[in-house]
Parts: sequence; structure tokens; C-alpha cells
Amino acid sequence: MENFYVINKAGKILLSKNITGKKLDENLLLGFSSSTSNFCQSLFSEGIREIITSESKILFREVENYIFVLHSSLNIGSHVLKTIIKDIVGLCEFIFGKPSEWNDSFTDFKGIQDILCNQMFELNPTTIVKGIKKVSIEDNVQDRIDKLLAVFENQDGICSNSTLILLGESILYSRFSLHESRMILHYYKSRPLGSQVMRYVPVYTQDSWNNLYFVKMQNFVFVFKTFIDKTYNLFKYRVEEFRISLIQSRLDIPIEEPPVLLRMFAKRDVFALLYVNIKTGNTIFPQIRPGPEIQQKEIINIFWDFYYQTCSLIKIPGVNEISINKDQYRFYAKTENVHRIFILFSSEFIKPENIISTTNEILRNIKFYN
Repeated sequence: MENFYVINKAGKILLSKNITGKKLDENLLLGFSSSTSNFCQSLFSEGIREIITSESKILFREVENYIFVLHSSLNIGSHVLKTIIKDIVGLCEFIFGKPSEWNDSFTDFKGIQDILCNQMFELNPTTIVKGIKKVSIEDNVQDRIDKLLAVFENQDGICSNSTLILLGESILYSRFSLHESRMILHYYKSRPLGSQVMRYVPVYTQDSWNNLYFVKMQNFVFVFKTFIDKTYNLFKYRVEEFRISLIQSRLDIPIEEPPVLLRMFAKRDVFALLYVNIKTGNTIFPQIRPGPEIQQKEIINIFWDFYYQTCSLIKIPGVNEISINKDQYRFYAKTENVHRIFILFSSEFIKPENIISTTNEILRNIKFYN
């Protein structure tokens, strides 16, 4: 990722962020923006369009009176860039409200540039696949946490299905929708509580404004959503009740984010893997095995190169698996109901006829872990 811009249709650059590499020529960018209305009508029928040059890609998304511009090197897949620009617009709506009501006087894109650009500085697997990072806990523990959260939600002023618990930068358990969970996690990763005990922010979800509260509870952060006109004092006692219930319940839950290691799912014939449940958003990208830094970088780069080649193809109806061979690597992508997995094998240690059975074994291990 190299540059990011927000431009209004009057041709004014409202946010300019150089991430890596060279900045775009802003005169050319402004020249483009001066004719955006006609250009967008003819090319942006789906809201997002892409221009590919000999050295880079530029994506544009028109939203009401604004245009979001993402500039990237050629090696990042277009599907990934479209996901990022959609998430950026989603975050803006989450914070600023309905796009038709945005205006230059009150919509301060610069004021939230840390939140918008965090995804591009840290292009992680959960962002790429539109997933979330979750902590693995037993089903019976999930059920007990769900009951605790449901009891908390059963009071005036609290929105239903609008509570979650964070552990580090992962979700321990959430009753929010997948989209809301992802927006909350993006926000929190950019602006953690730090030394604060509580914070609230107004957010726009499901066509209405609400208050979103973050409350620190030892190693956890409790998040809940209320009606916009309700103050924290109304819920302070119930929040403390929930804290005591959670701490004293003696649930078998970790007190810090546990590491997710490759050896938990695969043998040494696997260099790297990525799993996503497209229904729940649960995403697993285990730490690769220790080794020389140059070798680890090569493995990661090769994995993502193969992923960019296959991620859009595996979504085509009827395409359930894709295999690519290159040098000492074999890459295999498979979709099975809600499960989607991408694996980088060592061609030295895996035979072609064993790839499917090995993949099925890895999937069983992941399902057991989840």
C-alpha cells in the first residue's frame, strides 16, 4: 500500500496519507477530481473502479460527494484492495453516520486517519479476508458467557445482541453481527484504552445512532451498545455486577491472548496456512515455524502471491479447489461449505496424491480447535 486520499467533488483533497513509496502527483489527482462526476457516471457503476499502470494500481470509490482513492503496488491483489476500500468506507459510516449527511464542515477525515490507515499499515489476514481474530474456548464456556451477556442486555437502554468481550486484540466472545464486530475491532486496535478504565463513542449502526462503551475488566475489555440518550450512570451498577459474575464464574478462559502456532494444525510438510469461516468470520493464520528471517519472508511473500492469484477464483460457484505448483512449493486452496482454507506445502515433503487427505486432516484439527 502506498497512498490514500479522500477528495470531495469540488476537487479539494481532504485527507492525504503517504504510507510507503512515492506520493502520487497531487496535481494529476486534482485534475482527475475536477471531472469526477462525468467520469464516475461512466465508469463507476459498481462504486469501485480500478486503473492499472505499468507500476501501480489505483482504486476509486465514489460515496455521495466524496471519492476515496487507494494507490498500491502491483503485487497486492485487486480483490484485497477492494476489500480494504470497502472497509474504510464502512468505518467512516460507523463513525460519521449516513454518507448522504456527510459534509466538509463536520466530517473530519483527518481526525480519524489513524483508524482508517491502520488497516493499510498493518495489512493482516483478518483484514484481507474480512474476518475476525477469535480466542478459542470450549463450547460449554461459550454458552455460559452468552448467558451472562444476555442477562446484561436484558435491561432498558441496552441494545439487543450488542455486547462483546475483547482479550488483547482478539474477540473472546461477541453477540454483535460480524460487520459490527469487525468495525469495533478495527476501532479498538487503532485506539486501545491504554490507562483509561472506560470510554464511550457515538457510533452509527443499523440506521441509527448509539453509544458504544468500552470498559476495562482486568485483562478483558467489555463492550456494549446503548441507546444514544442513555448515560453510563444508568448502567454502572449492572456493569459492576457483570464484572463480578465474569471474574467469579471460574470459567476456563485464558487471561491473555494465546499464541496460535502452525504445529497445532499441521505437520512439517506445511509452510503456512490461512483459514476463514465465511459465516462467523473466524480467521486463523498461525505463526510460521522459526527459521532464518530471509526464509520466513520468502515463505510469507510466496504464500500471499499465491493467495492473491486464487482468492477471487475460489469464490466462483462450482470452483471448490485450486492447486498451483512452483519450484519447491505446492499451494492448495479449498472451499467446503462455510470453511475456506489456503495452504502452502513443501513439494519436497508432500506428494500430490496426499494433498487432499492432508488438507482434510488440517481442517479437522481447525474445527476441533474452534
